[in-house]
Amino acid sequence: MKIVHKNLKRGEITLIPENLDDLWHLYNVITPGDIVYAKTLRKIERGEEVKRRKKVEKKIVYLGLKVESVDFHEFTNRLRIKGIIIEAPDNIGALGSYHTINVNIGTQIKIIKEEWPTFILKRIKEAVESARRPKALIVAIEEGEATIAVVGDYDITIVAQIIQSIPGKRLNSKYHDEAIKKFFSDVFKVVEENIRKANNFSVIVVAGPGFVKDHFSEYLVSKMSELSGKVVVDSASSGGENAVYEVLRRGVISKAAEKMRVEEELELIEEFLKRLGQERGTVTYGMENVEKAVILGAVDTILVTDRKLRESSKEERKKLDEMLRETEKKRGKVMIFAANTPAGKQLENFGGIAALLRYRLPDS
Repeated sequence: MKIVHKNLKRGEITLIPENLDDLWHLYNVITPGDIVYAKTLRKIERGEEVKRRKKVEKKIVYLGLKVESVDFHEFTNRLRIKGIIIEAPDNIGALGSYHTINVNIGTQIKIIKEEWPTFILKRIKEAVESARRPKALIVAIEEGEATIAVVGDYDITIVAQIIQSIPGKRLNSKYHDEAIKKFFSDVFKVVEENIRKANNFSVIVVAGPGFVKDHFSEYLVSKMSELSGKVVVDSASSGGENAVYEVLRRGVISKAAEKMRVEEELELIEEFLKRLGQERGTVTYGMENVEKAVILGAVDTILVTDRKLRESSKEERKKLDEMLRETEKKRGKVMIFAANTPAGKQLENFGGIAALLRYRLPDS
């Protein structure tokens, strides 16, 4: 996500979505009652002769809409914003009529809100930051050859290629094992340096033929235990540069990152259901109960669906913003679930909001 202009005193932010994730973020940012401005195609009638022929002219115009509904079309990579035109060029006679703005990747859009909730500003900030940082590290590896690549949203950088001679194991297993140990150590130094430098890779893919990839991934986690859960092992034809692109073509990174996010959500909802079933009194759900827990400083983690944040009334959204802000102020965590995921659907059954508590509430 790219921020073109921001003036919160006037309640406006101008953004450009740069990928599909950004469109999803915008879907959760824009709500009914907002004002949006963007360039859009509008059918314009030109005189009685055109009307008789039932022909209209389509023209690109800059319109302002008061939003009534927002739809996200993942398969067409498009966001559809429907509303009433409140500002338009004088010569098209469109004020007061309905229009739908299609927002695609690369569309500049200005959003005006009476008030920008903290959780929405935080979401935009995270979307902007995610576009700037590397997404993944790929280690293509086979015996004696390794290629390390840093993958961002829009670029791939080969940071190192390591080639070493490894003696045959049948001829001298001792020298072979020592050479492998040195090879792994050299590869690890490059991997560690890049991990420390970026400090925010969502996934590390170790790929290659045979068992070398498995042995190196074990070696990597033994050296950096904090990577446990972030390392994904996959097959590739070699330890060369072509293997990096092979991994990318198969979508290994996006699948792994999505799996990790889904797994984290599932772990949290399972923990919630487990505590609920045990009647330990260290969970609660529903707006009123969660709000009470927040006020008492008892919330460890709030679980809330994006649908709850998006479709609540104006008053309830304001209350949600205050709850999430207060939770983070008291060192609690906020997890926003996509309502269409398995975990999100389960959370929707509890009103779209729940909390894991630090301790049992007084009247629980």
